Amino acid sequence: AVNFPTACLVFFYLALHSTYNLGMKHTAVADVFAISLGFVLRAVVGAAAIDVKISGWLLFCTGALALMLGYGKRRQEFIFQGEERGLTRESLNDYSIMALNALVIMSATAAAISYGIYSIDSHTAQKYPALVLTTLPVFYGISRYILVAFTQDEGGEPESLLFSDRHILLSVVGFIALAALAMSGVHIPFLEAQGS
Repeated sequence: AVNFPTACLVFFYLALHSTYNLGMKHTAVADVFAISLGFVLRAVVGAAAIDVKISGWLLFCTGALALMLGYGKRRQEFIFQGEERGLTRESLNDYSIMALNALVIMSATAAAISYGIYSIDSHTAQKYPALVLTTLPVFYGISRYILVAFTQDEGGEPESLLFSDRHILLSVVGFIALAALAMSGVHIPFLEAQGS
């Protein structure tokens, strides 16, 4: 049993994936957007199911990160599948390497900026000002992802990259440690003036 908003969101999620399977997956940009929106909807459904509010900036960051990883995956597929790329994924015929590079960078920038705003301006950040410290590993991890994706043509399997690149793994560990520190209510005097 779920509340009405959750039921509506689940219906929308199922409709989105049906639309994806019926044609969106064959259209460049729409294919990755549908996947990204799916990640955002999962976060919204979770919040609606337990009746808690979720920051719009955090949702924006989630979507932008999903776009970055999705375009990174398309980029690797585009490079490694060569002339056969359209046989495995029709949407690859409409991409170019320059467009994919730009889309990865644009999405990464949006993710970094939106997370930065969340870490300063969200309700959680107002309660725990030290949350802004978590921007350091987030920005570093995103930067490292772009470096590895563009210099080593990685990015096709983000979960593999997470464990194979120690810098990205350390970014995740650093994020968890700094988030735990911030949520403990640690007092950092020069951060207390945020939002005033």
